[in-house]
Amino acid sequence: PVLYVDMERGPAHFQQRMHQVCAVIGVIIPNLTYAAARGTGLSQLRRKVQEWVRSNPTGIVLYDSVSRMGGGSLVEDSVANSIIDTANAASQTWAGLAHSPRNDASHVFGSMHFEAGADTMIRLMSEQKDHSLGCCLRVTKSNHLGKVAPLIYELEFNEDGLTAIRTATAN
Repeated sequence: PVLYVDMERGPAHFQQRMHQVCAVIGVIIPNLTYAAARGTGLSQLRRKVQEWVRSNPTGIVLYDSVSRMGGGSLVEDSVANSIIDTANAASQTWAGLAHSPRNDASHVFGSMHFEAGADTMIRLMSEQKDHSLGCCLRVTKSNHLGKVAPLIYELEFNEDGLTAIRTATAN
């Protein structure tokens, strides 16, 4: 089971994206709980997340996004440590979506403690061509996995949104 904690957008946006992805890959995601939390920091959500985790002990919590988890400036080490400590206290297994700063795609924005506190980091690289988006997922840090080959996909879009997802090659 997955708890998707959406701190950036509203439910309509999430439902539209999920509907498109499920239609394209032909599955229904049965164990996904959506938590609308736009404008809410992690410290205010901790109890709600812990309640969900107690009911779903094998579940994973996905935070979208680290930049909205709250607590102050993301470049401050104490803020980064507090965010990671709060997420760790709420759930044993969690993931946070993050982004790099505009001028440097080599690391997550903010304190080095976001990287230090991560067990696994996956970098998303993309390239757009016409109505397609090539996406490469590469493990850049892992305390628990061996060497993992990059996953490369091609997403195809039309004016209504996502229409296809397929495995692609590095070329």
